[in-house]
Amino acid sequence: MLYDASLFLGGLLLGALVTACLGFPAVGRAVAKILAVVLLATGTGFLVWAGSTVYRGEHLRRPFGWDLITEVGEAFGWGAGFFVGGLIALVLALRSRPAVPVRAGAPLTAPVRPATAPAR
Repeated sequence: MLYDASLFLGGLLLGALVTACLGFPAVGRAVAKILAVVLLATGTGFLVWAGSTVYRGEHLRRPFGWDLITEVGEAFGWGAGFFVGGLIALVLALRSRPAVPVRAGAPLTAPVRPATAPAR
């Protein structure tokens, strides 16, 4: 029962966040930047964890007793996937800048005024 309620609330919050991102592009870019940082950090952590395990020649210890990652190759794969996902999210967040609107008939640059000497 508690699991169902938490799953419902999580889906509700995720749906509200996606709706806000679609309605307000600035919010979407901010969320994409935060997601990129989280994915890059997670990917780096997995890659360092797998790399240090290979370097020391030990067996991979399962994090928190989970059976999700059991081999070093899986840790490298998950780390690379998270890292690449973070890079893609960061590139898309930084690339999708809104264009500055130009009024019809407005000059593209500000007019240059000639320098005038002070009146005596």
